[in-house]
Amino acid sequence: MSRIGLIVMLAALYSGAFAQDLAEIVLKDAGSGTNYKISNFKSKQAAVIVFWGNRCAYNSYYVDRIKALQQEYGRKGVEFILVNAYRSDIVGEESEEEMIDYLRAEKLSIPYLIDAEQTLKQNLGASRSPEVFVLGNRSGQLIVYYSGAIDDSPQSEGDVNHPYLAQAIISLLANEKPAAANNRPVGCLIR
Repeated sequence: MSRIGLIVMLAALYSGAFAQDLAEIVLKDAGSGTNYKISNFKSKQAAVIVFWGNRCAYNSYYVDRIKALQQEYGRKGVEFILVNAYRSDIVGEESEEEMIDYLRAEKLSIPYLIDAEQTLKQNLGASRSPEVFVLGNRSGQLIVYYSGAIDDSPQSEGDVNHPYLAQAIISLLANEKPAAANNRPVGCLIR
């Protein structure tokens, strides 16, 4: 994709897809019990939003990879958050209490936000768990720089040939266009 094509696509994503200004969305962090405003990202180089769930097998394949990416790129000004957009009235294992238990069991130190009303999910167009969105801060506006799969091998980290998320972060931090603006996410359907 040409640089102009990428800019047009990002502009279309930013102007058309967001029903509400992303920066104004506030979600509760299950781990700390405090409200988390998406505009917190504006003080960071980039943000990685990972749509997640407690019971999806695909998330269990990726939990250690997410921890490693957070450890490596968190030091470089990249904010990582998990977002649970499952409706707990439909999927009981996705309640706030279950989210807290999940954080403890997995020893995760990443904010885990509750999006039970699916506000952020709808604004970004997320459909799967896990599905990532890399947001860049350009002149005070949050733009989607990359969306989709974490890599090309959910079940076997040793077989990863294309670490899409890591490549997108590296490109964004270097002010370069990503190798791909999106890749089809593989995982559980968010209900």
